[in-house]
Amino acid sequence: MTEIYKDTIIKGRDNEVVFVGRFTGDFQSSGFAGFDEIRVTVGDETYSTISDPENLYVENKVNLKLKIGAITSLDVGTYIPKIVGFSGYYPNGVVLSSADYNQSSPVTVVLPTP
Repeated sequence: MTEIYKDTIIKGRDNEVVFVGRFTGDFQSSGFAGFDEIRVTVGDETYSTISDPENLYVENKVNLKLKIGAITSLDVGTYIPKIVGFSGYYPNGVVLSSADYNQSSPVTVVLPTP
């Protein structure tokens, strides 16, 4: 994955952050859809496609959506998300993006405007 577009989490709102993956190698044909579980960590909050399917879900092989504005306790600010995919072939997870590896664009948390 080489590119994730910057998006904004608006506290108290349902705006979705869309992670757009540009996959190569092992992941080129299936992208996000090739994983049994994906976990996204933003700040100190982690969401899973298994335990939080209403908040994190794979829309298609290149789009992963995160919808946490209504439930997040993150402080206003900018965060570098960590995205890890798990499957039978990668039971310990493969890091798709983090602050140290293949860094994505930041995710910004803001307060809603009146």
